[in-house]
Amino acid sequence: MKSDPSDTDLAKKIIDDRPATANDRCNGGDGTGLTMAECTGAADGSPRMSAGEAITDDAIECVLKPLDRASYAVTLTDAQWSALRSLFPNGVCDYSASGTGRQLAQPWMTFVDFAGGPVVEGAQLPLPPAGSGASW
Repeated sequence: MKSDPSDTDLAKKIIDDRPATANDRCNGGDGTGLTMAECTGAADGSPRMSAGEAITDDAIECVLKPLDRASYAVTLTDAQWSALRSLFPNGVCDYSASGTGRQLAQPWMTFVDFAGGPVVEGAQLPLPPAGSGASW
C-alpha cells in the first residue's frame, strides 16, 4: 500500500493491494482453507462456544479455572502447552459456571417526560418462573 500513490480510499487500497496469497479465512497448516467449524470447533465460528460457552452467549466475564492439559481433545506438544500457560497464566474460562456479576434483570423504575418529571411508576418484577433460567 505504501507504493500505491493513488488517492483511492484506504479500505479499497487494502482490498486492491492485497497479496494473492493473503485471505480472510482460517487456514490449515498446509494453507488449505478451513470452514468455521473446522477452524474454531463451533459451527457458528465462535471461539468462546468452541471453548464451551452456552448458546445463550451471556457470560460477559467468566469464572476462571486452572489449565488442565488432559481436558483438551488434542495432544499438545510441550511447546504448545508452555505457550498456553504463558498466554493464560490465571486460567481459562469455566463455562460450566455462571459468569461473574450475574444478577436478575432490573426493570426501569420510572419513565420521565421531557421536563424530567415521572410519567409512570414502575414496580420490581417478581422472581422468574421456575425452569426459565436466571432472569426474565
